[in-house]
Amino acid sequence: MMSVLLLLLVAQSASSLWPTLTKVVEVPMDFDGEAIFVDGSINGKPVKLFVDTGFSGSILLSDRINVGAKAGEMTLRDFVRSFEVPTVEVKSLAVGEMKLESLKREVPQWMVADIGEAYGRHCDGILGWNALAPYVVEFNFEKNKLIFHPSDKVDITKRQPDGVNTFLVEMVPAGPDVVGVEVALGDYVKPMAFDTGNVFYIAGYKEDLIKAGRFGRYDEPRFMRKTMVASGVTDSFDWWAHDFRIGTIPVKHAVWSIHDLPSTEVTSGGTIGIEFIRQFNVTLDYRRRHLWFERI
Repeated sequence: MMSVLLLLLVAQSASSLWPTLTKVVEVPMDFDGEAIFVDGSINGKPVKLFVDTGFSGSILLSDRINVGAKAGEMTLRDFVRSFEVPTVEVKSLAVGEMKLESLKREVPQWMVADIGEAYGRHCDGILGWNALAPYVVEFNFEKNKLIFHPSDKVDITKRQPDGVNTFLVEMVPAGPDVVGVEVALGDYVKPMAFDTGNVFYIAGYKEDLIKAGRFGRYDEPRFMRKTMVASGVTDSFDWWAHDFRIGTIPVKHAVWSIHDLPSTEVTSGGTIGIEFIRQFNVTLDYRRRHLWFERI
């Protein structure tokens, strides 16, 4: 199964785009345990979108769908490489009954059909974090719904976590392009992206394991494999992690996917994927810089 996508690009700041939402809006999620898809429309055309909070833009459209002429070009970055893609102007975007604001911009258009093929699903594009950031948005895996809450009525920072089944996690100060959460291996702490588009538990880098004292500098993985990322294939291996922390959430054991190449971002320590995320109903509030996890 491919590791899908940590694409980082310069996006318009969400902090200036707080739209007013007067009621709760629920959007059905098509979730099979590995990937989230939602039905929506772009420039009035029906689309099926892969929901990927690890993609910092608003939309990444498939090059197989025509919503307008080429408008320009943009640079995208994934785990290990950068590459150029054409852009197209998006004037309107909706998912279910939720009309998302902050669009009317050029968005990248690229081959994303392989995402749908990887999951056995049709896919017209990726719904990224910048489209969701202006809202208090809940990934409810119990009801299989993406729920948008009015920010003046739902303040997760006032909730009291019990440290067993509920957790309040502060985002790292990384700006609007990513939902960053601290991951600690002993005393070694590294920010990682909250990434619903990553199928693994955690995807990290060998250099960070070495710095954390969990992997010898001259140790060689015994079982290497190839992992598909947006820009192509990279070497990787699985690593059995013990006694670590994701935000305020302790984890006894889990398998990490480790890339055998350095990150394209100096501050990035990897991504927290859907295998971890799906264990909770998770509410993200970028405006207040916190996440709420409720174990299910």
